[in-house]
Amino acid sequence: KELGDLIANAQLGREHTEERGNLVEEMTETEALWSEQQEELKQFKECDPVLMHRKKEEARVAKDAANRWTDNVFIIQSWVRDKFNMDMDEFNKFFGIPAEFDSV
Repeated sequence: KELGDLIANAQLGREHTEERGNLVEEMTETEALWSEQQEELKQFKECDPVLMHRKKEEARVAKDAANRWTDNVFIIQSWVRDKFNMDMDEFNKFFGIPAEFDSV
């Protein structure tokens, strides 16, 4: 019984009138237009300046990290060369480091 009363109270002001029908139709059209525009906006997302800036920043961080690891390899090479009197070519061959290995 209480549920029926709640439903009846909720439907007050929601009677099916011509004005309400027009408003519902207008809302449906507006939602469809909004969805269509959102789909169109997705096509241009790649050109978003904020996204472009974020990608550039991520690329810079990745490059810095790669250079940091490259520097670490050079430090280990120097330490091994000085500690064990090993030739750099021998070190590179033993650890599979290519001849063109360098900072980015």
